[in-house]
This record gives sequence, C-alpha cells and structure tokens, in this order.
Amino acid sequence: MEEEDYEFLRADEMAKDRPIDREAWLREVFPEWKFYLNHEIENTDVQPNTVVLWWLGACGFFVKTPEAIFLIDNYSGPSLTTHYEYDGVCKTTGARSLNWIRINPHVIDPFDIEKLDALLVTHEHADHCDIYTIKAVLQNTAAFFIGPERVCEKLRKYGVSED
Repeated sequence: MEEEDYEFLRADEMAKDRPIDREAWLREVFPEWKFYLNHEIENTDVQPNTVVLWWLGACGFFVKTPEAIFLIDNYSGPSLTTHYEYDGVCKTTGARSLNWIRINPHVIDPFDIEKLDALLVTHEHADHCDIYTIKAVLQNTAAFFIGPERVCEKLRKYGVSED
C-alpha cells in the first residue's frame, strides 16, 4: 500500500473546508478493514510446504500457498433476507421471513484483489456464490472459477466464461 492510500488519516487534512460526503465516507471509512487485509494477503510470502489461511468471516477463506492463491466462498454482499417460499428454515418454523444479519464486518475489498488463481464456490447460495465477489474477480483477475454443476450454471449467468 502506498502512502497516499492513508492520506485520509492525516489530522492536518481534517480541516473544516475538507469536503466530506457519503462517497468520501464510504471510500475512506467503510469498510475500515479493506486496505489492511488486502495488503497483508498480497504481501505475505508463503514458505515451501506451508499454507497461510485467512478467515474472512462466515464461510469465506483466503488460502495462499507458494504456488497458488485461492478464495473460497467469500461473501461481499449485504445482510440477506430470505423469504418463506425459498428457505427450509422458514418452512419448518412457520415464519413468514427470516432476516439474516451480517455479524462480522467486511474485512476484504473484493475489487482490490488483483492476484488470484481460483475462486472456489461450494454451493449456489448467495452467501457462498456471491455476485459482488464474482464480478470483482472477473474484472480484476484472470482467476479460474471452480464449483459444482449448479454453481457453474449460476456463474455463467453472472458472466463467467464456460472454460
């Protein structure tokens, strides 16, 4: 990370004339972890015969070996709401809806991932086969996408090529 990436932290620039709007706040403050973990992962050297693993929250993991870098089931989306007709938990409880609320912060910026060999998706649920992560990886890397048949069907709908 370059020094200018932390420019917003300089106290002398917190003058009353400094423009702060929602876009500046989102870029500079939310999510607060985005610079740190992307930088940490990119700059970690992995020794031969070892693996480094980062938990990203929920089911998401970043895995780095000396030979390859993998992202597994990263969820970059908002909290989810699941409606009655789609979720088994709602059906068994009789609830009309089930509101999923993210219990951990976004800790990685998917649009800042530039080095990735593969995105592995275990199944087609939105918190595993995440459109935000997929679109970011498509735009910024040459990674392969790996998953079971139903995941691959969904990936094609999101613009991932057949190969």
